[in-house]
Amino acid sequence: MYEKQDFEYKENTHKSDIGDIDMKNLSPILCAKYKYQIGSVMFTKSKMTEKQSWTNNGSHRSDVSGRNGSYIPPTVRKKLYSYFNDIESELDEAYKQIRLLREGLRPTEDGKSKNTSISETFRRKNLNDKYSPNVKRSTPITQKIRDTYKISTNRLVNTLKSNQNIYDYSAEFVYKKHTDGLWDVCVSPYQSHIYATASVDKTARIWDGNLNICRYEYCGHFGGVNSIRFYPNNDLLCLTASGDGTAQLWKRENLKNIQEKLYDSDSKNSCLTYQNVYNKKNLQQKFECGSTVVISADFVDESQIVAACWSNCAYLFDIEKNRKTKTLEHSQQLTNVNCLKNSKIILTSSKDKSFKMWDLRDSERSSVDSNIHNQYSFFISYMVFAKVIKNKSYFKRFQVKFKRRRQCKTDYYARKRLIFQDKNKYNSPKYRMVVRMTNKKIVAQIVFAKLQGDVVVCQATSAELVKYGITVGLTNYSAAYCTGLLIARRTLKKYKLDSLYAGNDNVNGEDYLVDNDQDVNSFHCNLDVGLKKTSTGANIFGVLKGAVDGGLNIPYSNKRFPGFKVEDEGGYNAQVHKDRIFGKHVVDYMALLKSEDEAKYNKCFSKYIAAGILGDKIEEMYSEAHKKIRNDPTFKGEKKETKPHKIEKKMKLTHTERKNKIKQKKAAFMKKLAISGCV
Repeated sequence: MYEKQDFEYKENTHKSDIGDIDMKNLSPILCAKYKYQIGSVMFTKSKMTEKQSWTNNGSHRSDVSGRNGSYIPPTVRKKLYSYFNDIESELDEAYKQIRLLREGLRPTEDGKSKNTSISETFRRKNLNDKYSPNVKRSTPITQKIRDTYKISTNRLVNTLKSNQNIYDYSAEFVYKKHTDGLWDVCVSPYQSHIYATASVDKTARIWDGNLNICRYEYCGHFGGVNSIRFYPNNDLLCLTASGDGTAQLWKRENLKNIQEKLYDSDSKNSCLTYQNVYNKKNLQQKFECGSTVVISADFVDESQIVAACWSNCAYLFDIEKNRKTKTLEHSQQLTNVNCLKNSKIILTSSKDKSFKMWDLRDSERSSVDSNIHNQYSFFISYMVFAKVIKNKSYFKRFQVKFKRRRQCKTDYYARKRLIFQDKNKYNSPKYRMVVRMTNKKIVAQIVFAKLQGDVVVCQATSAELVKYGITVGLTNYSAAYCTGLLIARRTLKKYKLDSLYAGNDNVNGEDYLVDNDQDVNSFHCNLDVGLKKTSTGANIFGVLKGAVDGGLNIPYSNKRFPGFKVEDEGGYNAQVHKDRIFGKHVVDYMALLKSEDEAKYNKCFSKYIAAGILGDKIEEMYSEAHKKIRNDPTFKGEKKETKPHKIEKKMKLTHTERKNKIKQKKAAFMKKLAISGCV
């Protein structure tokens, strides 16, 4: 303790800006204060005996100012010695940090190269802040409180960490070629055993995990290397960011032809590593960011990179032209930058407690969209894009369905089963009869599936029945039967099978199955109803019955036809189905409605009344249509007369021409008023 010690000065005088100072005439308090101000006054301690230092009443014998007696009160002297004790502890801690710093630093090979790595910058900044006179220092009480709570916090953190250590990891191989700390590690996107490291020792190295050796060393930076990235489409190109204010794009040697280790001639224990052979500064491009530190750099795409700096902004560079194209600004120093692969989206973090997401996908816009997230109470040092792994329940709840499924047109689960083809029939078309209902017409198509999509072979609609004499009721069951008969006869005629498979000429509602000819098989297809409800007696099955009677081989069951009842013993009544085909249900409803509500009858069947199709004429109309469809099922489209398109190139009128045009319009309008007598 200082109560049993005294001071002897090595220097009697010290030169400063205020002149020569006599150190013997200054008290220890002033000496210590003066030392803090100029930082160069040194003194040593010499131990004294207890007999020389203390008297019986507790007063100090030797005067600290060099006098024989002491006039300092004991309370003041005690407080003074406590201050000296604090000064001593702080000096010991500072000397310890300086010694550790000197041991950790490697002397530079040339005195001209300046080391501006981030670790050294942080260390230098902390030391300068601690010993600068303008910085407010902590008192011994606050330091004691900080140390007390630091111990308790560390205990809590260690407790939490011990519970989170679920897996035990062990190092397979330790790479010890770097002479200083590492700032970044990157894995090749094409070869998982190739690693890249960025170090404070101004070098970047490429490692081979299979051979456990360093394959390449890049030493083109004059400062510590802070980050390293592989080129997206070629892992031979690497991008590094450094504290020397540059981001450099360089190419490593292709060492695929070297498959074995190189050994010295004396012994196999001394191995020649690859960095001794390939250690060139193979620089491809150098991107200058000024005198600031480049903390991180990444590839935006194949032609652009982004570099995050301590100048509160990130610069976007064009690789080919080597020039800045855009600037992404923050309010404080940036800590990291990361880009999403295969898309021009950049993520930057800063010490301003926020990170921004920049969207560069719209190249025509001069500005850049950014989403700011600043809900953090501390600055963000690192962030990455993480792939969100979703389970099956997520996709069942949130996945947007396909467009035709949203439009209620295609049932993709049923379609997948319908287009599935046997392996022994590879590349053979599997036909489907697709039936769709609208408010105005019924559409039937014969299609088969390809990788590019469905291919339509033949099509028929109920709107074509007008040519066959059916001008009313184009959406009822009878019209659906006629549409199915038309698509069947038209398809068979296209493939020249209409003479072999004539179908069922006697329309009686009974079940009919197409028998295959010995020479040529019948045309086989399956019914595709999409998302339509398949209730008993639906109009879709009228198309099916018409196609089967027309000669198509379609598997079916009569359980969905009109006239089928489970309660009946026979199950299926063919006469009911025949009456539905020829429109007897329409005749019965017309008679019922006319007797009950004639106004509603005139409104609902106005087209029937105008066409004169009433009562027995309805069945006759459908019978005649069946015969006409069998005689000529070909499609006859109407040719629309197209008017020739005139190409006129309008020229921009001059000011004089516009004024003359207005005068002409005004004169014509006044002439019209004069003729009408209004003027």
